[in-house]
Amino acid sequence: MAGSLGWLLAYLDFNQIVLNALRSVSDNGTVVILTLLGILILLTMFVESLAVLIVFVPFASYVGGSYGFDPLHVGILMVVATQIGATTPSVVVLLFVTTSAAEADFLETVHHCVPFILKLVLFLLLLVFVPSLTSWLPSAFM
Repeated sequence: MAGSLGWLLAYLDFNQIVLNALRSVSDNGTVVILTLLGILILLTMFVESLAVLIVFVPFASYVGGSYGFDPLHVGILMVVATQIGATTPSVVVLLFVTTSAAEADFLETVHHCVPFILKLVLFLLLLVFVPSLTSWLPSAFM
């Protein structure tokens, strides 16, 4: 279903619609990326992260490219943002798996995950504002 929706959005030139909508928010690339990441986190709170990535990657890379962001940087930001959303209530797919594996109470697991989620959000912000961190490790091996 996500693949079909992705094809339909590409056919309807949704990339340009999203770019125009984000440009109406701000012309600053950092603000646009933060807005896009916020939308990704909110969506993955309710929808499975892989489906969100399948639908959002085409126009997120288009928007990132139009603002001069490296595609690797945008991709890593998207993956981190969707994983933050997947561990944040309301659907919390990843928390259900870890709660089941640990044989623990769900609310107790959520309580213990809050500091980690806050650290992941800070890590995501660090990646946004220091883009060289995303390309440092791959460039060290290439």
